[in-house]
Amino acid sequence: PHPPIGAMSSSPSIGSRAVPGPEDELEAKEAELTREVPNLLEAMNRTSEEVNVFERRTSEAQERYRKLLEQWSRLYEDLRSQYGSSIDRVKPYFDAAQAFKAASERVQAVVREFSAAASQHSQAKVELRAIETRLAYE
Repeated sequence: PHPPIGAMSSSPSIGSRAVPGPEDELEAKEAELTREVPNLLEAMNRTSEEVNVFERRTSEAQERYRKLLEQWSRLYEDLRSQYGSSIDRVKPYFDAAQAFKAASERVQAVVREFSAAASQHSQAKVELRAIETRLAYE
């Protein structure tokens, strides 16, 4: 776009072209800043659509979870009414079995960490012996 006639800068001109004035610089800056606007709007629309899809999936998953929870609650209540005293007698066993499983998993993790540390320690000892041997010959 050209500035309106009479809006030319009063700066001296070179040849037949006028030196860009503050208005020209402003227009250039505005054009630079607005160049990416269509791309940004398109990206925002795409992202908004993705958010909508994820929100719909979340709602569907929450609904499935709610239905499953209701089913399990009904099943539990049915079993509880049929086998209530038996459930009460064996519950401590299942609680202990669950605690044992969790403790066993923690122990296995600690064993893996210890094994890795022991391996690093052995490697460090080998490297230390090599350094000591080199220093002894120097």
